Amino acid sequence: MNEPRRGSVIAAGLLLSLLVAGQAARATFAPGGGLPLTSKLGALLLLWAAASLLVVPIGLWIRRAPLQAAGSVDRALLLGTALSSLPLALFGGVLKSATHHRPLGGATFAVVACVVLTLCIALVLRLGRGQAAVTSTASPASGASTNQWLSRFFLVACLGSAAAALVLGLESRRALLDFVTLSAACAGAGLLKIPTKVGALPAALTGALWALLLSCGLLLTGRAELMSEARVRAPVSFVAFSWLGGGS
Repeated sequence: MNEPRRGSVIAAGLLLSLLVAGQAARATFAPGGGLPLTSKLGALLLLWAAASLLVVPIGLWIRRAPLQAAGSVDRALLLGTALSSLPLALFGGVLKSATHHRPLGGATFAVVACVVLTLCIALVLRLGRGQAAVTSTASPASGASTNQWLSRFFLVACLGSAAAALVLGLESRRALLDFVTLSAACAGAGLLKIPTKVGALPAALTGALWALLLSCGLLLTGRAELMSEARVRAPVSFVAFSWLGGGS
């Protein structure tokens, strides 16, 4: 990654992660939040670390990924995941209501999810490479425009699947707001123009700060009250840490 430099992207991701954590922790800092000030600050730090574990890597990936190339693996991963989200959401809902043995249901969903996700990624990759081959060999009057129309239709289908899964899966306004904020932060870390003065930040410095933040977050996962508060306030952005800590 040459422009912008990796260090500045990590710094932007950390800043945007703090905004995600701040949005999730607003109710925690409200009067009568139920926690002492030190615990409120600890919850904010825990939420910040968890959000950064998603925002920073995704931002770095978006910066380097050739998402515009029809046959790229990165584009296939993104669109394949979007395409598989709706059928997996429907299957998960049916499995949850029809299966009373939680471990068996979880294992079944994991296997099916891996198979469906793999097939969707392979389908997107196959269609993308086929489109790239047709575009490079076909003349403008020999059906390239039709192939382009089908490609756009498939893109809309993938995005529609993700949107429908979002509507089905996010049952609360809190979860929806958390998801939208996290998505905006990930997109911002990967797409926003970074100021020139910030662009010279060394990766060693910002990487060390990120590692320190994650270390503090991991230490805080041992406090059950903070983990419980974070799971309630940020059901989506806290997913990276939600399986850790007491009572998880």
